[in-house]
Amino acid sequence: MELDSIKQNWDAMSNQLKDQNLLNTQLIDQMTQAKFKSKLKRVTYPEMIGIVICLAGAVFIGVNFDKLATPFFKSVGALSILLILSISLISFKSIQQFAIIGDTNKTYKETLTDFMVNKLKFYKWQRVNFLLCHLLLVVTLILISAFFSTSITDSKYFWIISLPLAYIFLSFYSRWVLKNYNRILGQTEDILREIQL
Repeated sequence: MELDSIKQNWDAMSNQLKDQNLLNTQLIDQMTQAKFKSKLKRVTYPEMIGIVICLAGAVFIGVNFDKLATPFFKSVGALSILLILSISLISFKSIQQFAIIGDTNKTYKETLTDFMVNKLKFYKWQRVNFLLCHLLLVVTLILISAFFSTSITDSKYFWIISLPLAYIFLSFYSRWVLKNYNRILGQTEDILREIQL
């Protein structure tokens, strides 16, 4: 009778240990997935804010399109709306790729491979966006002179000073954004690699 009691206690403790290990594994998986998603949000949220700002700019140009008096300014206005919408669409598509990562039905290797492929696609789309932003910068400066015609924007010094300064700002800002995205995506990749260990 005592032997049966000891055996039952032993089995109960063994089952509790198995349940506890299973719960610990599930808890670690949930924590890792939460860290993974929070890192990706640090890329997603700024991109979404940028999309909203771009769309607001497109709406502003569209609402004030009648203020563009000449056919040249009207074509520049249409080009700027097209560029803004293209940049917004590219940003949306590039961050949408990361939303599909983290599928629990996939193996670790498939998840890591998907992440690496999507990371490369993200960088390619970001480069296209940066090139379009440089073109949008010139178009925006032309539109500023059309919308806000003042003695400052009509001056030749406006173009001599504003264009180089804007390009310098855009170059530094683009590098800073790409460096931050690189760091965040690297940390996210490290989280994925920790899962294997």
